[in-house]
Amino acid sequence: MRQGHRKDEPEAPIISAKLAKAVANPWRARILRELSTRPMSPSQFVEEVGGELTSISRCFRQLAEWGYVEVVETRRGGSRRGGVERVYANVQRAHFDTESFERLPPYLLTDMLRNWVERFLGRLGNAVETGTLQSEGATHLSWDIPTLDRQAWTELTDRLEELLESLPRLEAEAAARLAESGGEAIPATVALAAFRSPPQPGTDAKP
Repeated sequence: MRQGHRKDEPEAPIISAKLAKAVANPWRARILRELSTRPMSPSQFVEEVGGELTSISRCFRQLAEWGYVEVVETRRGGSRRGGVERVYANVQRAHFDTESFERLPPYLLTDMLRNWVERFLGRLGNAVETGTLQSEGATHLSWDIPTLDRQAWTELTDRLEELLESLPRLEAEAAARLAESGGEAIPATVALAAFRSPPQPGTDAKP
């Protein structure tokens, strides 16, 4: 299993239980998601997203200790009344390779996967509500439930990993074209998934 690893990024060390909890915890996972779009402070997060400031500030500090975020700006004065507002930004993406996943305790793996699925479904739901899901003529959304043997399963997962590893090249080429001649930048969400189907009563029906 590979989750969000990109070939052009430095390999992450084998993760500890503490680091796994960084993305298993819903608030820390949400912080990483929000910081992937722009820097923000704990107070901004509470104002825009929610949570209790003391708890959210602790989550930001933990992510900084584990090397996922860093302070990029310190604000003083104004309405802060002598306090200090620290603005954080992402340092690296949370990604785990096959070897890392195999070392995770089952309960942590379940929590992490549940959190990722909830985040993706939330993003998909927002795309439906705002109309961006159907705004591009080439939008692709499909799923199937084939029955495979071990060889076919291995070939399928290898192909998915090849596609994932092609994304940095596509991004770099797009960035070069946009910088040279302009054009429309299309923010995209790409989701790849292949898993053993859960047991179902009766016969599964394809969509």
